Formats: sequence, C-alpha cells, structure tokens
Amino acid sequence: MREVEPGLVAAAVEILGDPRLDETEIEARMLALAKNPLTARRLVDCVPEAFGLLLIAHLGKLDLSALPQSFSARDATGGWRAFPFSAEPIFAASGLLAARILHEGPRTRLETIASRSALLATVNKALNAGADLIGARLSGPALLGAPAEFYASD
Repeated sequence: MREVEPGLVAAAVEILGDPRLDETEIEARMLALAKNPLTARRLVDCVPEAFGLLLIAHLGKLDLSALPQSFSARDATGGWRAFPFSAEPIFAASGLLAARILHEGPRTRLETIASRSALLATVNKALNAGADLIGARLSGPALLGAPAEFYASD
C-alpha cells in the first residue's frame, strides 16, 4: 500500500533532520520507524527530494515552470518509468512539512534534510560551476528503492 500516515512522515523528518546521524543509522532508524523495508526506503528517498525541491524553488535561479512534476522508478525490465509526484503521497506530505519548517523553523533541519537531495546537489554543482539555469529544465528524481510496478499497481 502506498499510503503513509502523516505522522510517519513527520517522524521521518525528525530522523533525517538530525545532522549527527550517518546514512547507516538513518536507514536503521527508518526501518524501525516504518516497520516495512519498502516504506522505509520511500521515506529515505522521497523526503529529502521534496525538501530539496522546495529550496530549489526558493533560490530564484530557475524558472518555476522548469521544476519537475514527476519522478522515475525502474521497472522489472530495467527501464525507467515516470510517475507524477501525486503517485507518491510521501512527496506531498514532505512538501507541506518542508514549507512549514521554511517559515517556522528550525532552518537547520530544513538544510540538513535538503542536503541529502540529489536534485539540490545537481543544482548546487551547476551554480558553483557558474552555470546560468534560466531556461534550464530540471528532471525529477530517480528513485532507486521502489520499483515502478509499485506505483503502476493501481
């Protein structure tokens, strides 16, 4: 089942927002929290990307229409399939929490979680190299932990 309790996402934000935790500890805590390996993986993968997208949108270096509207997941044949963010409820719940933290704080939590985003890392790398992103289009994240069949099951 794709649905996730909002409280679960909030608890995942607490874990991901702790700068003292390394990837191994995050994975272990997320599995203990979610009690399901696929749900834990979705939390680890999706929450940082949602936080990263929020920060990217607020950078002012990219036209908002260039922000991705979908993510990709690999299918059983090894091909990538795109799905709208709405296919993964963790994105919506994470985006709401990210927006609240952006406005209410603590900002360090927002930055810690967003720093785990591949999308934000890509944008930062381009900007640090002197790239002008106006007119660029950003592809959505590629999720490695959840198979495309999981999202195509409905």
